[in-house]
Amino acid sequence: MARLSPDRKIKYMAALGAGLLLSGALLFVDFEEPVEHPDLRQAERVARRVSSLKFLKQTPFYHQKEMVTPSRFVDWMLSPEGKTLWYVPEGTPEFSSEELKFIQKIVPISPNNVELRGVRPDPEAGRQLVLIPLDETFMLAAEGYLDPQGEPVFRSEWKFPKREIR
Repeated sequence: MARLSPDRKIKYMAALGAGLLLSGALLFVDFEEPVEHPDLRQAERVARRVSSLKFLKQTPFYHQKEMVTPSRFVDWMLSPEGKTLWYVPEGTPEFSSEELKFIQKIVPISPNNVELRGVRPDPEAGRQLVLIPLDETFMLAAEGYLDPQGEPVFRSEWKFPKREIR
């Protein structure tokens, strides 16, 4: 390797130091894009958590004798019985802030301005998350709507946990 003059060594070291400094600074920059429609995404997180194996194992629905399918899950989740186990709306006055923190560890808080519906959008409701059971592939789909007359602003799918008939 060629020898560098003292002046060039200083310039080289300064450039190297500046490069390392800039690289380090980039580690602290948040490159995540802002989440579009955070209320609809929050409703999706609720649906994902309630449909998780960890949550379902704690419910009577999961331990029934019949096959647990995505269709039956959507019916159960949106039923009065199912809602008693997971539905906690934002700003619920019955709980203290400490109780809400504990509840959020189990299930996310449901946004007040988003309705949950099954299979297809409700033309009477405004912002809504529609849960679509895909029994053939044992998946659930969620579509977020700002306007039920329009197209969904997002669609996501995830695996539904299988349980054999007992």
